[in-house]
Amino acid sequence: MSEKSDEKILRIGLIQNGKIVEERLLRSRGDLTIGRDFDDNTLVVPVSELPKSYPVFENKDGEYVLNFTPEMEGRLSTADGVRPLDDLKRQGDTHKGEHGLYVPVSPDTRGRVQIGDVTLLFQFVTPPPTQPKPALPASMRGGWLKGLDATLVGLIGLSALLQVGFIVYLESQDWPEPKKQSSAEIVAKFADKKKKKEPDKPDLKKKKKKQKSDETKESEKKSSENKQAKQKSDPEPKEKKKEQVDPEEEAAKKAERQREMAKEVRNKTIIGQLGSKSKDGEGAVADVLESGAGKKSMKEAFENSEGITSGTGAEKSGLETSGSADADGSGETGGIGDMDKTAGAEKAQEGVETGNKKEDKVQADVDLKSPAKTAGTGKLNSDSLSRTIQRYSGRIQRCYERQLKVDSEASGKVVVNFTIGEAGRVTQAKSVTNSVGGSAGSCVAGVIKSLRFPRPKGGNVIVNKSFVFEAG
Repeated sequence: MSEKSDEKILRIGLIQNGKIVEERLLRSRGDLTIGRDFDDNTLVVPVSELPKSYPVFENKDGEYVLNFTPEMEGRLSTADGVRPLDDLKRQGDTHKGEHGLYVPVSPDTRGRVQIGDVTLLFQFVTPPPTQPKPALPASMRGGWLKGLDATLVGLIGLSALLQVGFIVYLESQDWPEPKKQSSAEIVAKFADKKKKKEPDKPDLKKKKKKQKSDETKESEKKSSENKQAKQKSDPEPKEKKKEQVDPEEEAAKKAERQREMAKEVRNKTIIGQLGSKSKDGEGAVADVLESGAGKKSMKEAFENSEGITSGTGAEKSGLETSGSADADGSGETGGIGDMDKTAGAEKAQEGVETGNKKEDKVQADVDLKSPAKTAGTGKLNSDSLSRTIQRYSGRIQRCYERQLKVDSEASGKVVVNFTIGEAGRVTQAKSVTNSVGGSAGSCVAGVIKSLRFPRPKGGNVIVNKSFVFEAG
């Protein structure tokens, strides 16, 4: 059939849940498909039981044919009357094709086809005239002169006039030429400036000679003083000294010096205080601990010590000679055997048992195979949506594992409703179903809220996604 201006075109109405969802005019005689896929269909119904794509109307040799399957219901109204699709199948007025059965439709045919929970109404109508592009009247059209501000134009013109006038004034003046200097004058002027900047340098050679002469004089003076001191300390030759020194006497002197050094170290350090002996022959530490440390002051404890250097006690040994007001020695002697009388020892004897706390390990399985139901004005590929959720399935599984630690028999389904904005971010997410219990639903919704999806085409996308949890 040749295309003419008065040729009828196909008009389609899409009804879902008793409401008209979409109405469209097909001005070109192309195929009309319906399904859940956003990219390959003329009419897209994401939340439905439709297949991904099904061609309802096909253009064969310039004429439309209606495709339908045995599961579909509907009827056609022609010049011969109204005929259900089942009557057409029984009477043999249909033909077999690659998409099921089909029947040709004429421009006078109209009808209804039920595909799952979606109903299609169709008829052929005369195409309405194409509306021309709206154009403003000439009085409202703006030009480049009308869009200019008079005040701004005046200021720009005045500024340009002043600048041009100033340049003309500079060019018209007879300015004096600068005096040219010869190369000799320039060199002489540069040399004068250099002399003024450079200070007078001292004669380094004379200074170095003077330093050397002073150093030689000092070295000679030191050598003469060393010789004189050596002669005073050693008036006799070394050979005579060696003959006079006796080895036994030298060993005795050496042993005496060692004893004096050991005594001095013992008196001036804490070793002298801890190792000092009393008049009875026992150590000072034994005196302090003999009758209990709590019954003697520091003065009494170190009273008979002979190892401490004599003199002022506070200056030599670091111990005060008078008793302290805070340490009056009024305490009682406590032995090691008394430790079992304390409250802490009684608790230790009771044998309190302690155990290591072990955290229960849980295993969980999450099922993400159920398809997500989408709606809204935008379009988003279901595979990319599933891949994004699958990539973060571990975080979703941890929400269920936390609930398992509280309730080991927890299981069930969580349904989250969320909206993906045009930028791919989740603008809102909430749990509409939570049969697992606890905070599993809000936790999964929080994970979904933090995800980043591919950008939808044409607007926002509303998604209903189910998550089934079972204990591993």
